[in-house]
Amino acid sequence: MAGRRRSLTSEEEALWSEVKRSARPLRPSRKPAIQTEAEGSNGSASGKTAGPKPAAAPTPAKPARIRHPHPQTAIDRRTARRIARGSIALDGRIDLHGSDQTEAHERLARFLAAAQAQDWRLVLVITGKGNPGDRERGVLRRQLPHWLAAPRLRPLVSGYEQAHRSHGGSGAFYVRVRRRPGLG
Repeated sequence: MAGRRRSLTSEEEALWSEVKRSARPLRPSRKPAIQTEAEGSNGSASGKTAGPKPAAAPTPAKPARIRHPHPQTAIDRRTARRIARGSIALDGRIDLHGSDQTEAHERLARFLAAAQAQDWRLVLVITGKGNPGDRERGVLRRQLPHWLAAPRLRPLVSGYEQAHRSHGGSGAFYVRVRRRPGLG
């Protein structure tokens, strides 16, 4: 039964107590150890000593999280897989190859505004991967998340995700276009 636990045998208890004695924390505590009077603490001027405080349970370490500068949510994996397979059609695409940053940003803004006006839900933005010989390889690819997070484009976009290899891989992004205000 799932609700009942069995008790440990004496052999298991002995083994567990040995494990507890030999266990060391992965990260040392940042707080200084509290000494009791019996351990040799000097106590305060009034002769009173603080009793031993219970040790705080260590908080579990949080896994490292990649943070995009973009506040919106990413496109979920299931949807991204369905797009890659062709189960979900892309409503449009824009290729920013050959554009400088200023021109690419303007073209992207006009494209996303038009996509929202036409009630498109999902578009492909191709930034390219950059030239291997360039010192700043893939400038448009690196800038796209910042552009989408900026106040100018944030109202047009509800999420984005790197495209599948069949749509350009790391040189392209699926962008989910936000519905026009008032359409629910």
